[in-house]
Amino acid sequence: MSNSNGLQRSVVKPSTSMGGWLAAILSLLVLAGGVGAAVAFVKTKPKTQREPEATVAPLVEVVTVKVGPHPVTMQVNGQVMPAEKVVLMPEVGGRVMWQSDELVPGGLVKKGQPLVRIDPRDYALALKQQKAQLASQQLMLQVEKGRSRVAEREWEIYQQERKQAGLATPEADDPDAGAPLALRQPHVKSAQVAVGAARSNIARAKLQLSKTALVAPFNAFVQQENVDKGQLVGPASQLAVLVGTDSFWVQVSLPMDKLDYVALPQRGEKGSPARVWVETGRGRIEREGTVVRLLGDLDPVGRMARLLIEIDDPFQLREAAAGQDQPVAELSAAAEGQAVKSKLPLLLGAFVRVVIEGVELDQVAEIPRRALQPDHEVFLLGADNTLMIEKVQVVWGSEHTVLVSGPLKTGQRLILSTLPAPVAGMKLRVAEPTAAPSSSGASQ
Repeated sequence: MSNSNGLQRSVVKPSTSMGGWLAAILSLLVLAGGVGAAVAFVKTKPKTQREPEATVAPLVEVVTVKVGPHPVTMQVNGQVMPAEKVVLMPEVGGRVMWQSDELVPGGLVKKGQPLVRIDPRDYALALKQQKAQLASQQLMLQVEKGRSRVAEREWEIYQQERKQAGLATPEADDPDAGAPLALRQPHVKSAQVAVGAARSNIARAKLQLSKTALVAPFNAFVQQENVDKGQLVGPASQLAVLVGTDSFWVQVSLPMDKLDYVALPQRGEKGSPARVWVETGRGRIEREGTVVRLLGDLDPVGRMARLLIEIDDPFQLREAAAGQDQPVAELSAAAEGQAVKSKLPLLLGAFVRVVIEGVELDQVAEIPRRALQPDHEVFLLGADNTLMIEKVQVVWGSEHTVLVSGPLKTGQRLILSTLPAPVAGMKLRVAEPTAAPSSSGASQ
């Protein structure tokens, strides 16, 4: 551009890029401030201290050990069988004139109770006939005794006459040579024998008459009945089958290696006590028994020894007669969740569970089977709640418990819980203590 003076003047215009630079500078300043603030915030934030991880001790369940004498119990299976059983058969023949109302299947009869009466008229007539025969023979005996007395007097007179006549007789050498026959002694003895035979016939006739009434030989229940009034029966007729109710037997099989732990009856001592039970729909039939006999042969199937256990009063007829009922005890047992004792009788042929209480072992402890570790080791909780591992010897095993001997002492705490990685001395925590195991549980 030129002015009037002919001089060229230049005008400097502001550059259009000046605003962009200012914006960039401002952005950098803001970014730098943000970065500085972030650095300051990171440097001034509170620092967290890492604490060591806390070790949680495993929680275990324990029971208290009790060492002392303890009976061996074994649980086996058995079957109820009769201790007394008889087939009722008449010894004389005749027609049945009367039959007891209790002589029906399942009927209960008492010892000496009449069950069947056979027509006794023939046997009563036979008795009268034998009595008449006895009277006849007794009369003949009296006649012979009278004849003997007469003969004796005649014999004395004969001897005197022979002596007065001076006659030699064979009786001079043996005065008694002809006396027995002359005095009719054989006749008297024959009459006496006939009287004895007549008396025997009377006794036999009375016995036959008494056999027309059949009575129960013992307290029993009728298992079978095969007779009716008016039926003609004989000595081969089976009228009924009676099973005694005073006692039942339970036959059980036991391995030979366990016989030494069972007390057998000998020298007036009773055998091992036993408890027999069978489950019912609403309770349990329980009876107490005693080992009474060891059978002389082995079970042909399992080659095991067989024992007989006697159950007294299996139908509880004596308690029923005495009125010994305990409904309150049964209700309390049901409220506590225990098995209620049923009032049902122990039936013949039932398969039952039997717990035999054997001999008593000294210095043993009964522990739950789940507390026994491999290699017969047990876990104990020390006084400082640390793990102790001890090795024991198993003396007797059962279904739920075992009897062990060894270093265990009364009062020690036995661990029941399973430890995944047990190490002696490791810290443990104790759960709520439970009661010591009871030997009343099922054993085998």
